[in-house]
Amino acid sequence: MATMKEHMAAHHATAAKFHSAAAAEHSGLAALHHGLAKLDGAAHDGAVGEHHKTMAAHHEKLSSLHKGYADHHADQAEKCAKAVDDQMNKLAPTGVIGVTPNNPNIRAVPRAGQREPAKANVPVEFQKLFTVEDEEEARIG
Repeated sequence: MATMKEHMAAHHATAAKFHSAAAAEHSGLAALHHGLAKLDGAAHDGAVGEHHKTMAAHHEKLSSLHKGYADHHADQAEKCAKAVDDQMNKLAPTGVIGVTPNNPNIRAVPRAGQREPAKANVPVEFQKLFTVEDEEEARIG
């Protein structure tokens, strides 16, 4: 299993690659629309050319945004790779309880029309393996 440091560094590196590729694609589309705008301006009244100029501007803006995100993620990947594990472990949640509380008043609440959940039918030789401490204490006494 990867450490938090390795996980975050890999995430940022992958995101940087994606945003770099997206920036390049949008830049290419912007160039294509600029070329189509020039062709339309020479051949027609220019209405379609204006549409292509607008599309080129949108793609340039998206390219710029993706470039910014790529730079950010590349920087964060570098910082994660250099980080000390103790610094990265501060990001892990601390108040998470993975076990349900030992409260006898907690029980499953069936939906309307659903049968009450029954206890598992466990063979006698395996019952000791499947008993809960509270059930055992209640049986004993």
